[in-house]
Amino acid sequence: MGTISSSGLISGLDTQNLIDQLIQAASGPSRLAQNRLIGLQTEQAALLDITSSLSALRSTAGAFRVNSSFAAKSASSTNTDVLTATASSFAQETTSTFIVDRLVTTRQQLSRGFADRDSSPLGATSFTFESEKARLERDVSLSLFNDGEGFTRGSIDITDDDGDTATIDLSRAATVQDILDAVNEASIDTVASVSDGRIVFSNVDRISNTGSREVVESLGFTPDVNGDVIAAVDTLESATVFGLSSITSLGELNDGLGILLDDTIDVGGATSPDFIVTVDDGGTTREIEVNLGSIYEDDDDGAPVEQEGPVTDIAGVIARFEAAAAEVDGVGVDVTLSANIETGALEFSTGGGVTITSIASAGASQAAEGLGIDGVSSAGSLSGDRILAGLSTRLAKNLNGGNGIAGSGFITFTDRDGTSSFVTGLSSLTTLEEVISSINSQLETAGNGITVGLNDAGTGLLVTDNTSGAGEIVVAGTAGFNTAESLGIETTGAGVGNATFRGSSLQLQYIGESTLLSELNNDSGVSTGSFEIRNGLGETATINITEDDTTIQDVIDRINSAFSGNTVTASINANGDGILLTDSTGGNVALRVSDTSGSPAADLRIEGEAADPDTSNTIDGTFEVTVEFDASDTLDDVVDKINLDENSPVGVSVIDDGSSARPFRLSFISNEAGRDGRYVFDTNGFDLELSTLDEGEDARVFFGSNSTESAVLLTSSSNTLDGVFQGVSIDLRATSDEPVTLTVSQNTSEVEDDIADFVSAFNNVLDRIERQTRFVEETNERGPLLGKSTIISLRNTLFDAVNGNPQGFTTGFDRLPEVGITVGEGGRLSFDRDQFREALEENPEAVEDLFTRRTIDPDGGVLDFSTDDVEITVDDPTARTQFTELGIIPFLEEELSRYVDTVDGILTREGETLDSRVTLQQDRIVRLQGNLDRERERLERQFIALERSLADIQGQQSALASLAGLG
Repeated sequence: MGTISSSGLISGLDTQNLIDQLIQAASGPSRLAQNRLIGLQTEQAALLDITSSLSALRSTAGAFRVNSSFAAKSASSTNTDVLTATASSFAQETTSTFIVDRLVTTRQQLSRGFADRDSSPLGATSFTFESEKARLERDVSLSLFNDGEGFTRGSIDITDDDGDTATIDLSRAATVQDILDAVNEASIDTVASVSDGRIVFSNVDRISNTGSREVVESLGFTPDVNGDVIAAVDTLESATVFGLSSITSLGELNDGLGILLDDTIDVGGATSPDFIVTVDDGGTTREIEVNLGSIYEDDDDGAPVEQEGPVTDIAGVIARFEAAAAEVDGVGVDVTLSANIETGALEFSTGGGVTITSIASAGASQAAEGLGIDGVSSAGSLSGDRILAGLSTRLAKNLNGGNGIAGSGFITFTDRDGTSSFVTGLSSLTTLEEVISSINSQLETAGNGITVGLNDAGTGLLVTDNTSGAGEIVVAGTAGFNTAESLGIETTGAGVGNATFRGSSLQLQYIGESTLLSELNNDSGVSTGSFEIRNGLGETATINITEDDTTIQDVIDRINSAFSGNTVTASINANGDGILLTDSTGGNVALRVSDTSGSPAADLRIEGEAADPDTSNTIDGTFEVTVEFDASDTLDDVVDKINLDENSPVGVSVIDDGSSARPFRLSFISNEAGRDGRYVFDTNGFDLELSTLDEGEDARVFFGSNSTESAVLLTSSSNTLDGVFQGVSIDLRATSDEPVTLTVSQNTSEVEDDIADFVSAFNNVLDRIERQTRFVEETNERGPLLGKSTIISLRNTLFDAVNGNPQGFTTGFDRLPEVGITVGEGGRLSFDRDQFREALEENPEAVEDLFTRRTIDPDGGVLDFSTDDVEITVDDPTARTQFTELGIIPFLEEELSRYVDTVDGILTREGETLDSRVTLQQDRIVRLQGNLDRERERLERQFIALERSLADIQGQQSALASLAGLG
């Protein structure tokens, strides 16, 4: 609708102004409503202002309890350049001493020099990388010495056979190799070595302790009355200090392959036995069923509940056997089980006319095989197979992927001088050390110039001819029973003309059915998720790997149950270093594995496709990484191929050492730090002349003493120690011979800051209340909440709370002023940190109770409808939580909740009432405005009608005037 002009064309009246004045005169009620709305909105904003400040105060009050401020801990170091730490709230308070002896290092090797990097072919055919676990020798922790009692660190004096004496510091030794290195690097002729579980010193006259610590004794020697151990023939051999014992973990057995248990749970919560010992008890056959896994009992609902976890060490095996034997027919049988530290085997002994007739694994378990006790003994007693190798060797049965040493045990060695000698009896030996020792002993006795040892990679044997003959080295086994071939040292053709002959890899098995998935990939483990397998017919199945899958056998079981008819089967591969997948469909589609979520297949090294499905439709998930090279590959090409292999354990680069002739070298650096990052590197016959710059060592720290001799030795594969104290993470930054003191204590500054925040939030509430309820007499200015009874009550509640006492209990401190929080000038709180610290030091529990103690009444909010005959109680859904004990701050917190609870808080309801009134007032204003708008339209229509009437009259007058003119 259009508007009329500001003045009438006919009447000359200022109609717009007249209408505005009329509307203004009629808008009094609307103006009053607008003013009232502004007042309500101002009151609404003021209430919101106070409510928000109260909510903030409640949060700061609850922070003492919710954030465990009083439990906060801090960690301080006397030398932050060497060691720092952080402590969580649940860390224990302590003061401890640390000596950071070594930071973690990374294995690094450097090759010989080459003339160029990008033009001349290197000439290598392939490099092979593998886990340190593939080495045929190992290093044993000294903590395993002496049936778990460990090694007493300190110093010893060694006098060699020439009478020269050296003091050998073994206070920092952590492994057997540390002992050997310390002795062999000393300036005397004595040589240290190991034999099975013993320490051997050669070229020695005597050894003795340098102080009061019994280091010599912990090495397995017995000093005479003078404190010396005297060598009879320049050699000292200790007693057995390492071998199978009660503390040997099952995971250590069989060169770390462990044993596979059956985790099947039968009906009723019973578990299947892992092995069964059958005995003839005076003509009566009895079976001793031994369970080494978890023990369960059914709960009231019939669900199995674990009562005892699986056995973890030999002591547990013996205990479970003894318990099972005692329960046979309620009387038990006279059979005992023990560990022989000398032979590394378990032994059964019988008595009372009892004869062991058989021992066998049961169900899916491989316990009897893993414990070396499967078999039959008609003699009544049984000595198992060796299951723990010596200090630096491996079990012979784990060579060749777990197939052991094959053949007759007969080998012929011919040296370059033409001396031919026979070696026999090798097939019955239990460790590789025994095999090497037997070969060398027999050849030496026969006058043969050949010796056998480990090759530089530690994966196979090295045959060395020590003669000056011009002939060939010839090593031959027996046709059809070829032990030489089994040991990887059989020569071909006429023999080998060099002084050394490097045998092939003996493929030590280090992955088996019981291998933990968490131990793969340098302990990075295997991702959960799924992968798809496509068989030779193009059929697919999805394999899900969950957190319940913990061993290689779990993965094998899932794969073997994926296809009907077992068209794809999984097993341990021939080299014992991964899973082998075999397709038996006869189809022409390549076997394929691909991850669909996560990376479990890639982590298991089985992701990919069969290379030659027509010949062998298989995927070998070996953890051995072989990088093939072309004949034309340069140094740069070799680097690129190794670095592009995602499974390679090393990073390789070319460095320029600045020399003029052959400046370019290959640098190999492990992708993992510490001993876990050590790797086996086999150049497969190509001579890189590798030098090891760093073996890759774990961090080494001595804890609890100023002396490395008496301190506890800690090692870590990183420069962080997380397990020393609960809730404390220690970061190692540098080494130091000087002890560093680490103190973990209560972090008073954190709780003090929280108190300061509380005081500030409390005073802020008072400031907001004062502003919103103000009255300035000089200007008559009034706050929007002036005289509001709710706000007056709120202010009184705040002061009653902070000036009050704990509810339901008393402590050494019963009021806030006693711990430094007082009401000061202007009614504001103030905080005295010094007084608080004194109170906290005097009685920390009492102080904490004031700020955090809050005990819920279990009977609060219960409605009782009981009668004399029936007891009926129900929870009142509308009842607030009730408490039997409340500290001062928790009491304030609950009082504040009464005001700002989002459902039924006093200020919440007040705000809802204001919201309703604002809405009503807005609606009234809309109605009044509508009335005014309609009145304006009515007036405008009247004025328009007036103008039209005047126009008609004017027209009539003009017409009359015209007629008069005609007359």
